[in-house]
Amino acid sequence: MTPALAAFAFGNFAVAAAAFTLPGILAPVATGLNVSVVDAGHLITIYAAAYAVGAPLLTALTTRLDRRVLLMTGLVTVAASNALTAVATDYSVAVVSRVLAACGATIYTPVITYVVAMTSPPERRGRDLSLAFLGLSLAQVIGIPLATWIGFAYSWRVTFGLIATLAAAALVFVAIYAPRGVKGQTMSGATWIAMGKDWKLMLAVSVTALQMAGQFAVYTYIGPLLTDSVGFDDAGITLALIGFGVFSIVGGLSGGWIADRLGSYVGLWLTVGAMAVGIGLLSPGHGSVWLTLTGLAIWGVFGYAFTTPQQTRLIKVGAAAPGMTLALNSSLLYIGTAIGGATGGFIISHDGYAGLGWGGGAWCLAALAALWMSRSAADRRQ
Repeated sequence: MTPALAAFAFGNFAVAAAAFTLPGILAPVATGLNVSVVDAGHLITIYAAAYAVGAPLLTALTTRLDRRVLLMTGLVTVAASNALTAVATDYSVAVVSRVLAACGATIYTPVITYVVAMTSPPERRGRDLSLAFLGLSLAQVIGIPLATWIGFAYSWRVTFGLIATLAAAALVFVAIYAPRGVKGQTMSGATWIAMGKDWKLMLAVSVTALQMAGQFAVYTYIGPLLTDSVGFDDAGITLALIGFGVFSIVGGLSGGWIADRLGSYVGLWLTVGAMAVGIGLLSPGHGSVWLTLTGLAIWGVFGYAFTTPQQTRLIKVGAAAPGMTLALNSSLLYIGTAIGGATGGFIISHDGYAGLGWGGGAWCLAALAALWMSRSAADRRQ
């Protein structure tokens, strides 16, 4: 791994910790802000909405900036916003801080993909992307469980303070090692219109939203699901999630190999199809420890292997505006997250936790349908 890729992965570790730590410490955050747990949960929705809106908008507004400067700006924003969350005593301040955190993430994550794609040789592009995004998997297995433990053992304010420190440290490494002189692509109104009219491109990007809806229909309620299904207590849930994180690292590293060796289109059929199986298995496996853990393992590997083939394919499909396409992809990722959470809540209220696997698997099958409908001549050659 080159120093630049290591710096990018470190930044992604901090960004992922900032984005996904809050669900595990909702109760102490609610107490600290003097609001209900439901209101504290709205901070997660606010973050997702700000990301979904901010990704394409901020990308369009910052096309002329040097990508290294933009990466540094994103990390500065992530560090400052999480420091603000750490000292917030009023709910409205917490809302502002989460919006700012989302804006920092929308700047950083799509730009990392663009920089790596523009500076890596085509034969190594998938591998380099998977290394740059390894930080997301490491955050899942190390950062988020540790941050959650610190939030309960000490204070949620300490948790967000440490996340701010991580983002500041990542800023230093990105400032030193990120390549200089990588420019963004100027976007015109005509380019926007052309992207909207390109139905194959829009279907290709929608694969991200659909599979994320499938994942978060289950993941949003993974703790209560594990308790309801196999009786896991807090320790059991923590161990299960750590195991899920380990498999996600395997998947994150495999995604580059899959994209480079099998091609992005075939790789997407493999990863999304396997996700549908792994997530879907949680419903017939309800009540069985081994079937549940098997489903989690399959889901962990292929859920995180999905990212690199999808990004690689979108760079080709959206070649006229790759930066904007990747930003749109990031936006739809969080739209899918919100849809998945709503889906899971609906299923639980009507069918209980046992139906979550079926619902999540169905969204993944919809993603496969969108993938098939979006296939291009290049895909057919694969």
